[in-house]
Order: sequence, then C-alpha cells, then structure tokens
Amino acid sequence: MKDYYANGDCILFLQAHDNQIVTISKDLGKLHNLTKLDLSHNKLKLVPEELGELKRLVEMKLSHNALEDIPSGFGNLSCLRSMVCN
Repeated sequence: MKDYYANGDCILFLQAHDNQIVTISKDLGKLHNLTKLDLSHNKLKLVPEELGELKRLVEMKLSHNALEDIPSGFGNLSCLRSMVCN
C-alpha cells in the first residue's frame, strides 16, 4: 500500500462510493494532486484530519455516510468549491 501513495502524484480523481467503507487511511492526505474525491454512500463515521492537506481538492462528496464530525482542517482547503456531506 505504501507504493500506492508514493506514486499518488498522478491521481487526480478518486471514486470510492458505494463500497461499504468504514475507515479511510490518513495516508489519503498524501495524494497531493487530488482534485475530486467521492466517498459517498459508505459507512464512514470519521474522516481523517489529513484530508485537509489536499490543497488542490475542488470537489468532495461525503454524503450518505454516518459522519459524526467534519475535521477543522477542511477550512484550509482553499480550492474547494463543492462539498456535499448530507
């Protein structure tokens, strides 16, 4: 898995919706060129603070999960134009 994140600079979009995911690795924050992230329709209760390091992120979908809180670091996502988390 470490190789995946080490070579993650080329990943622009990550769609992992509808997969029954219950946890997300904090290493996802290492995908520095990520612009779109879709984790909707899973079973997430928490998302790691490290996602706030995705400075190029424009769109994030977290809807239809069981989220208890949104990390304060998300306020640092200056390129973020759309975030759906209902």
